[in-house]
Amino acid sequence: NIFELPQTVKLQSELLEKLSSAFMTALKSKDKTSRYLLLYYMFEIIYGTDEYQAIKKMYERECVSKGIRQNGATKKSEILLRYLQERGVSEYDSFGNKVTLTVETLNNIIVTRNNLTHRADMSNVSNIMYHHMIPILQQILALL
Repeated sequence: NIFELPQTVKLQSELLEKLSSAFMTALKSKDKTSRYLLLYYMFEIIYGTDEYQAIKKMYERECVSKGIRQNGATKKSEILLRYLQERGVSEYDSFGNKVTLTVETLNNIIVTRNNLTHRADMSNVSNIMYHHMIPILQQILALL
């Protein structure tokens, strides 16, 4: 009985499988530009979920009712923060320090991605990727 296998199998959700696969693919990338873009793809996967879309619609209704105009990266950051907080991601470890997840951090991730793809600006890629993006994505994977 010592070698008895578990009777139940814990099934991974389709979302977790997609995110895990994307994470591993990104980490295998040889250069920081590719790695950053492939890691950012994980957020793109999240943007496509029904849960994210529901939060987006609710956020847009709130903005309309309050007369607030949010566009671009700031809007996406606000919605992503709400999505992540609902899943228990409110802080992450970065080089041994606990860091609170903020709209500004998510906005920096998005802006860095936009600068990289539209202007070939790689000035913040390593800093944002290693200090924030990877730790946040690891926290997401741990909580799904």
